[in-house]
Amino acid sequence: MTHIEYGYWIMLTALFVSQPNFNATKRRLRLRIVGTLVGIIVGLAIIFLIPSTEGQLFMLILSGVLFFELRSKQYAQATAFITILALINFNLDGSAMAAAIPRF
Repeated sequence: MTHIEYGYWIMLTALFVSQPNFNATKRRLRLRIVGTLVGIIVGLAIIFLIPSTEGQLFMLILSGVLFFELRSKQYAQATAFITILALINFNLDGSAMAAAIPRF
């Protein structure tokens, strides 16, 4: 209805942030915001500082491994790594900036 590009991210965020009580949800939402912002900044820096496809593929794999390692322990860091992974993935397709703005 709103024609937001990558609008499904909003639904996924709501699903992943929701917790059994309000305070836990509020805390997790703050961690999600911080992790996403850090991930966007670091992800864009990686894209510009490591222009080679091989280097970006290495960072993509590293981000994926770190996401799975941290997802149940450090939610903000895990969110940053999955954001980095998504941005690098979109960059390899040629649309990193088109994905970074809606992710923000």
